[in-house]
Amino acid sequence: MLQRLTGILCTLLLLLGSAPGRADTLQSHAEQFLRASGAPGVVVAVLHRGDTQVESVAAGKACVDNDVPMQTRTVLKVGSLTKLFTGLRVQMLIADHKLTYDTPLARFFPDFPRASEITIRHMLTHTSGLPEMLMLEPLHSNLGRAWTPQEIMAMVAKHPLDFAPGTQAKYSNTGFLFLGMIIEKLTGDAYGRQILATVAKPLGMTSLRGGDDQTIIAHESCGYSKRKDGVLQKPMLASMVPPMATGDLSMTAADLVHLVNEGQVLTANLIDNPPASPYILKDGKPAKQYEHFLDMSYDKEYSEGFFIWRFRDRPMTLLGKLGMFPGFSACFFYDPVSQYGVAVTNNLESAVMEAMQTAVRILEEKRHAAAH
Repeated sequence: MLQRLTGILCTLLLLLGSAPGRADTLQSHAEQFLRASGAPGVVVAVLHRGDTQVESVAAGKACVDNDVPMQTRTVLKVGSLTKLFTGLRVQMLIADHKLTYDTPLARFFPDFPRASEITIRHMLTHTSGLPEMLMLEPLHSNLGRAWTPQEIMAMVAKHPLDFAPGTQAKYSNTGFLFLGMIIEKLTGDAYGRQILATVAKPLGMTSLRGGDDQTIIAHESCGYSKRKDGVLQKPMLASMVPPMATGDLSMTAADLVHLVNEGQVLTANLIDNPPASPYILKDGKPAKQYEHFLDMSYDKEYSEGFFIWRFRDRPMTLLGKLGMFPGFSACFFYDPVSQYGVAVTNNLESAVMEAMQTAVRILEEKRHAAAH
């Protein structure tokens, strides 16, 4: 009996000791991120595809003003990571035969200039040629105004396309705003409610919120920018309304990382079936660009709201996205080899590349651990 009790005790000690070890490792990544970026606070979450139990840690401050600690339940704006949800909802509509990749914008907005040339695929892959909405003078000079999608579309319509659809790749918030408007036309429901009902709830995301400028959100983080001398300051005032389907969502990192399980709502999803090669432009060239930041070199390809990052300095190909909104930055990456996803959310708008670096390092560790 004594021998059996001793064995049980040893087993319990091993189990109790293993979880803190993993948390301590993740905590060290969070604290290293704070040192590298100077961000006030950060939340890091990790999830293996098919699982529901998220490993999550927080470090630093959610609100420096009132000395509020960052917690794993803290809600942060994720900016352009909203595009992952928009792309997923569009793919669901395609799977339901309500859209095709070749459906023209003219089906929904026949009066928009050259709408017959712009397709769903063009908007999903940032090859539409639509002018960047954030660079339009009325919107750019008054980001605090709650511009409606219809007002923004009318502004965009006054400008020529940057290039013929399908001939170049250029990041476009405008294309995803239009995709959000198409979602609303097809479903007869508001974009935010559609994402909640068809993506967030089925995947167990309880904190996700669509953007507005009035609702008080429990456990919401403050956001910050930096002066040139490194001193923290308040970010520029920007309404949450205009970004809509291109950047208006807020959530916890633990909810964001549930995107690894998008196969539960879409069978032919990008995470399970990443393309082997980039989208090809009309001139036969691949729609990709080379970038080098911090200690990372990679080719970045546009696809379905996600980016595909083919690293040149390490043997990894990751799917993911970076997001920014005044006061905030975020990163989500998924590794098809280890089948782990990482979400890094923080409250400093200029810390997006450090967030990416942190996510890559964590996934390298997960891949190494899986191999051994």
